[in-house]
Amino acid sequence: MPTLVGRWGMVEYAQEDVLSFPRGIIGFPEAKQYILTALPGTMFSALQAVDRPGLAFILVEAAVFGEGYGVKGSDGRDGSAIYCIVTIPDDPAQMTANLRAPVIIDRQRRHGEQIILDEPYPVRFPLVFPQAGPQAPASKLVAKARTG
Repeated sequence: MPTLVGRWGMVEYAQEDVLSFPRGIIGFPEAKQYILTALPGTMFSALQAVDRPGLAFILVEAAVFGEGYGVKGSDGRDGSAIYCIVTIPDDPAQMTANLRAPVIIDRQRRHGEQIILDEPYPVRFPLVFPQAGPQAPASKLVAKARTG
């Protein structure tokens, strides 16, 4: 079984776990192969580049943003999954998700791509909402972010 030393330590993977991103990720077109691993005890996953082990992205499933957020033609019934890239700065309370450019992964074909949506979703949507209180559902906040 191949292994790589990624951003979060040594990762073993099977060749059939490799996802092909023919166009890469925005800003990183040279990295074309990734593995997706869950980060235990969190709602996050890591998208780790196989062909560039120092490159990895934290992802969160788009479903956490509720039914108000979606990608036309990708409802998950075709075996695809929609993720958003998360940015975690030094202060985790400032963590954001990029809702404008989700990552679509076709689990059956082992193919992925990042797309840019036409809808006015924010690039830096806060994942921690201190001003809204701990009970505020993320789906309502996404709807508010879209309408301003």
